[in-house]
Amino acid sequence: MTVTPQRVEKDNVCAFGNPLSDLASQTRWGGFYYPIIALLLLQATLVESTVRHLAISLIGVMFLLAVSRFYLAHRVLNGDRTPSRAWEKLFYSAFLVCAFFWESFSILTLWSSRDIETLYLVILATSGILTGGVYSLSSTLWLARAYSAIMFLPVLFAGIFIYAYEGITILLCCILFFAFLAIQLNILHKRYLVTQDSLKTAVETRELLAESEAFLRTVLDAIPVGVVAIDKDEKIVCESNAAAAQMCDARFISGEKCDSDSLYMEDASTGTHEVEIADPSGAARVLLTSVHNLLFSGRHLSLRTMVDITHQKAIEAELRDARDAAESSSKAKSVFLANMSHEIRTPMNTIIGLCHLMRDSSLTSQQRENVEHIHLAAHQLLRIINDILDLSKIEAGKLAIENLPFSPYDVIEKVISLHRLQYDAKGLSFHVDVKPDVPDCLVGDSLRLSQIFNNLLGNALKFTEKGGVELGVKVGMGRNNFSMLEFTVRDTGIGMDDEQVRKLFDPFTQADDSTTRRYGGTGLGLAICHYLCELMGGMILVDSALGKGSLFTVRIPFALPDSEQLAYTKDERHDAQKRFAPKRFEGARLLLVEDHAINRRIVS
Repeated sequence: MTVTPQRVEKDNVCAFGNPLSDLASQTRWGGFYYPIIALLLLQATLVESTVRHLAISLIGVMFLLAVSRFYLAHRVLNGDRTPSRAWEKLFYSAFLVCAFFWESFSILTLWSSRDIETLYLVILATSGILTGGVYSLSSTLWLARAYSAIMFLPVLFAGIFIYAYEGITILLCCILFFAFLAIQLNILHKRYLVTQDSLKTAVETRELLAESEAFLRTVLDAIPVGVVAIDKDEKIVCESNAAAAQMCDARFISGEKCDSDSLYMEDASTGTHEVEIADPSGAARVLLTSVHNLLFSGRHLSLRTMVDITHQKAIEAELRDARDAAESSSKAKSVFLANMSHEIRTPMNTIIGLCHLMRDSSLTSQQRENVEHIHLAAHQLLRIINDILDLSKIEAGKLAIENLPFSPYDVIEKVISLHRLQYDAKGLSFHVDVKPDVPDCLVGDSLRLSQIFNNLLGNALKFTEKGGVELGVKVGMGRNNFSMLEFTVRDTGIGMDDEQVRKLFDPFTQADDSTTRRYGGTGLGLAICHYLCELMGGMILVDSALGKGSLFTVRIPFALPDSEQLAYTKDERHDAQKRFAPKRFEGARLLLVEDHAINRRIVS
């Protein structure tokens, strides 16, 4: 886009700093003073008749020169704005020729009359014309000096020569006048230069302002944001840009009154609002409008802006629909897997149960070994299925966290008993440090806490080849009747770098492909731990170094039990164990409700 700034007109000046144009504007009528004053001087003096005819001829020549000067000045000002060098010389010469003919007329008058009064009149007339001429010619210093010399000096010396003694007195006065005139000429010329510089600066400033205004107007018309500025009387301060005219189907002219309805802003409150409109074709459009109050040159103005966001709204709607469809599909998948929990686990439990039955039957050594392999593989597959189903429940929002009283010591003891034999079998040390300030009873989900313990200790066992694992349990800072249970699992295993730690809690992700091939697993355990910690209001942190091991820290807030819950954990739990001890069911008959025939066979 091309920006074309408006040019500033200069009043009767071709270009600031050009003495010719300034001189033409100031002196186009000045040439007529010569014949008029000469005619008056001729009538006031006693001149011989023969000389009078010659003087009248000189006056006629001066009149023709005045007409020529007027034409030249008019040509410079209204004709050729950049006159050639020849025209410039001709225009300057006209002044000097006028001075020459005035000087000739003055000498002729003095020579003819030969009285002192005529000398005074000629000098006074010459001084008056010279003073006005010097003022007009101050823009061109050399011309003013030449003009002064031609006008005054010949008359002065002629008077001295003709009038002898009286001329000497006049000479002294004229020298003082001429010196004063020279000083004034220098002062006027300097003022002229200063004025020209000021005018030039002013014009350049106006041009820059006009160019800047044109550029800003072009930018405003180019941007896709409608902009309208109005004052407190709802009058347009400046013309609206093209975008505002297109959106509002109207052009807002500066000074015209504008109502808020035409700007789609019923209220003048500041802020941003979305407005639905219909364009001239009837199509629905959405505008994002805003009102900003500002103070400019002591005036309170309201800046109204509007942006057409119809396309963005359409894209947002498409993205929202796509996101909703994806979330709905993912949720449907998770709901399906969660609902299939029973159907998936039942066959695996059947396989594990049959393996137990087969191990108690008469088998050969090879058959027993095969059954053990099946039993281990079934347990491993069941753990994977449980992890997948738990993750699906979490994503579907169907995993509920229980809040029941439990003993953290019981949870820790069961976890230790489950893993100690495995650590011993692998030749790893297994150290447990439970601080004495850990409460005897807490309220929460002991099953999910055990799941977190088992996942972390299982990973530590899997990825540690030598050294050992430390399990630490203590109480952190709690508040509002909550106790912050903090436990750590530290191992001397393979460790991880920062990039592996960053994606550690992503589902189906392990450190790298070699880890999966070497150690197996689905990469769901830590993701489930992370989700469980969040569901219970806690967090899980990891600090690891490649080749040096890892430290996992889990902080989970558990509620402290009230008096009834605490009494249950201390008394009723022991009574319940006694009440439901196996000996109470000796000789009793058991009713089994099971829809799966194989499971009924296993239980029976």
